[in-house]
Amino acid sequence: DGTSYLASNLQTIGIFITGSPNNTIGGNSAGARNIISANETYGVQITGAGATGNLIKGNYIGIDKNGTTFIFGSSQDYGIHVNTSASSNTIGGDPALGEGNVISGNSDRGVWLTGSSATTIRGNIIGPQANGTSYVASNVQGYGIFIDGSANNIVGGSGATSRNTISGNAAYGIFLSAA
Repeated sequence: DGTSYLASNLQTIGIFITGSPNNTIGGNSAGARNIISANETYGVQITGAGATGNLIKGNYIGIDKNGTTFIFGSSQDYGIHVNTSASSNTIGGDPALGEGNVISGNSDRGVWLTGSSATTIRGNIIGPQANGTSYVASNVQGYGIFIDGSANNIVGGSGATSRNTISGNAAYGIFLSAA
């Protein structure tokens, strides 16, 4: 139903892209939106050298179908994880066109980049509710964006359509680490 945890869900990863290029997950309208929540570990994981040019847009990741609360009982640790030589992928887009994701309510990290490069993160709401201004009650998401050992990434941009709203995370909005 998009609002409650299914106790029998033993799925580790909601959507797994391994070595596959040029996939689009989500879309520009509410009807094209995926609710990717209540998985054991990852909402979306992109991995491998061939995983390039993938686009994750317009989804609710870690939060319920209304974009207001995390799903109680869920232990989804990471909203989106891009790792192991995956490159040139895009998370979000122009929010006016419905391309930004809402990434909130994950138990550890909203977006996590490890060993990847040239990922663009733009136009997303990371931490708050879908309205971008209200706090997600009982949100335990520690990090909005955690970049670890990844190079040449872009977070935001120079125009209003590129900016992310990053707020209400328990530890850090953006955390950068060399390794």
